[in-house]
Amino acid sequence: MRIRPQFPLALVLYAPFALLIVFTVTVTSFFAGRYSQASVQQMTRQLRGEILTAMEQHLETLLNTPHLVTQQNAEILYDGLVDRQDASAMSRYFLDQVKAHPMITSLYYGNIEGGIVGAGRESSNGAFYIYHTQGLQAGEFTKYGSDPLGKFTIAQVTLPDFDARTRPWYRKALEKGRATWSDLYIVFTGQDMALAASRPVYDGD
Repeated sequence: MRIRPQFPLALVLYAPFALLIVFTVTVTSFFAGRYSQASVQQMTRQLRGEILTAMEQHLETLLNTPHLVTQQNAEILYDGLVDRQDASAMSRYFLDQVKAHPMITSLYYGNIEGGIVGAGRESSNGAFYIYHTQGLQAGEFTKYGSDPLGKFTIAQVTLPDFDARTRPWYRKALEKGRATWSDLYIVFTGQDMALAASRPVYDGD
């Protein structure tokens, strides 16, 4: 008795292979997706770890560098390598350091007479400036523009009644007697806010 096939012969022959291919592709895609997802997660964790490490290193540098600079300055002033009574020499010295440390916007020295001398970089346009009080004593405060060599150019700001001894960075260093961070404060010109790393500098007495 002859039985007529209910499906075409080609379908009967090729269907198992087609099903096998579909099954293989499906299983492969499933595992590839799982492995791909795991790889993406692993890469994400690795990238997050690298970013966190870089942030920690940057923060450590940001917090340590100012204190290292103030320590170096304290030693130089103590040894008399820069004349503390010479505003021009002091401002040029500080300006060179500001240029060498891009993360530091201003460096200055306040003395027991209430005077100040320093140099800095404008946060808005990067222009350099220098400043001091008259005779390096409490009194008139003048901020000047500076040429690349550290020479005074034009007076930008002149204000009366400056006294370093009343400033937050001076009082905090005096209170702690060591390297410290000041509280957040408004700079004397009123143009910005600042957080200062400061330390006292003592002479032989």
